[in-house]
Amino acid sequence: MTTRLDVAHLQVSQAAEAGDVLARAFFDDPAWLWAIPEDGRRARVLPWFFGAATRYGLSMGEVHAAGEHVEAAAILLPPERARLDSLRLARVGLWQMPFRAGPAAFARFLIMWRTLEERHRLDVPPRHWYVWLIGVDPPRQRQGVGSALLRPVLARADQERVPCYLDTTRERNLAFYRRQGFEVVYEGSFPRGGPHLWTLRREPR
Repeated sequence: MTTRLDVAHLQVSQAAEAGDVLARAFFDDPAWLWAIPEDGRRARVLPWFFGAATRYGLSMGEVHAAGEHVEAAAILLPPERARLDSLRLARVGLWQMPFRAGPAAFARFLIMWRTLEERHRLDVPPRHWYVWLIGVDPPRQRQGVGSALLRPVLARADQERVPCYLDTTRERNLAFYRRQGFEVVYEGSFPRGGPHLWTLRREPR
């Protein structure tokens, strides 16, 4: 059943809550299962990682949330700052990743990160909206929450006449993103036995 949801800008005080929601949404994502196979470690690392990513989004772009309480979140980077900034990522705490994830997991994380950065550079022009991370709390998935969360940024991209860009490692997500107007730009796999990857772009309407 689809229910109406209000989408609003996330408040700074809600960053940890959004991080927890994204961690639950991505807990069984193929990329994270590959990068951090141990469930216990992944359960510890992901809330911290997504909390830091949310703080980055609040400082460099926008974070949208759905629901009276945070039931879904999207970290959106605008055309002026669509590329991730390594220095600012470090400032929100992501320099701690090798210590929190462990050496082997961090090595896989770097492979994932560098591949996504390369695809981002190749697959979309410099000016675009980057849907860096979007996730819906598992109990609220398949109820129209993700569509509601994307609607404002897609409307702005249309108004500004710029494309939107995102990536996924879940094949089941492709049909959803196509319904939003995205098309696959690249399909491949992460190096060294990593999972499958798709990048998608939506042209302005």
